Amino acid sequence: MSQAKPPAPQPVRTAFGLMLGGTALAVLNGVITAASTSTLKSYYASHFSSYDQSQIDTLANTAVGSAIVGGLIGAALWLWMAFMIKGGRNWARITGTVFFGISSLSLLVSLALTTSSFGFHGSALAMVGGIVSWLLGLVTIILIYNKQSNAYFKPQNPYPGAYGMPQQQPGYPQQPGYPQQPGYPQQPGYPQQQGGYPPPQQPGYPQPPQQPGPGGYYPPQ
Repeated sequence: MSQAKPPAPQPVRTAFGLMLGGTALAVLNGVITAASTSTLKSYYASHFSSYDQSQIDTLANTAVGSAIVGGLIGAALWLWMAFMIKGGRNWARITGTVFFGISSLSLLVSLALTTSSFGFHGSALAMVGGIVSWLLGLVTIILIYNKQSNAYFKPQNPYPGAYGMPQQQPGYPQQPGYPQQPGYPQQPGYPQQQGGYPPPQQPGYPQPPQQPGPGGYYPPQ
């Protein structure tokens, strides 16, 4: 029987709260992006003068829709990782680290586009939200990799017995067996012949008396 998981240490509980905050922030970023649709349309109209209004609307709506879907996916990942990490799943800690690396690259690309001459400058709130989300992820990574957290994420021994061997589980009481049936009595064997082989000669039929031969002699037997 495996041991029960001990309660999460304080750094893991703090990281759990930060990840819940990251979940809420991801949803908020989606709402901010949706609210900046008009600003996004103005941006596209100034940079794509050859596009008509329907094309501008299509570009803006696609960008906003993608941002909202991305925000919802990010919120779901934050929430999923939060509960898995709180439960002491080491694979979740590794997966969360990979997600943080991807988020760092995404933030760098967003900052590069924003500061460029072609960048979109109307979503400053969304950019601030992205930076705050990255900082939450950074603090979370630091918390789940400290000494207390490392001991919590260490795999538990499923066999707590001595030398790591499974302890013997109490079995069911042994069922009483059927009483032994009496066997057949041994048949008496034939008495062993004495003297080994060949067996002693059995008496034959009596021979008739012999008549004396010429001269009164009996023939040899």
